Amino acid sequence: MKSIICGICAISLAAFLGGCAPSEDELRTDGIHEYQVGHHERAMDFFQRVLHNDPSDAESLFYMGRIYHTQKQYVKAYANYQAAIDADPGFGYAEATKRYIKEVREQLGDLADPLTVNPRQSEHPVP
Repeated sequence: MKSIICGICAISLAAFLGGCAPSEDELRTDGIHEYQVGHHERAMDFFQRVLHNDPSDAESLFYMGRIYHTQKQYVKAYANYQAAIDADPGFGYAEATKRYIKEVREQLGDLADPLTVNPRQSEHPVP
């Protein structure tokens, strides 16, 4: 009888612990909170976890772009902003993202030109 009860408890505990992993929504929400309070490295960890499971999560890509932008890593910021728009052109921060893309292009100056060239359409595509 004791072994049956222990077995049931073990199965219940395993089922409970198996369901304890945070959802992508929870991870994203935690990342946004960390971003808002200025903990950008922590926020980045949350967004990277979301993007590991869903590489086209526009909101996480947007916030990764914001973090890189504040760190003056403009190429990475641009790449994340553009990936967010490509993933979902109508997501909640799409208009802000387009403004930030323009801002990053201005900050990069002539260095931004190669970022907008589609290798499949360029005269000398990269292999």
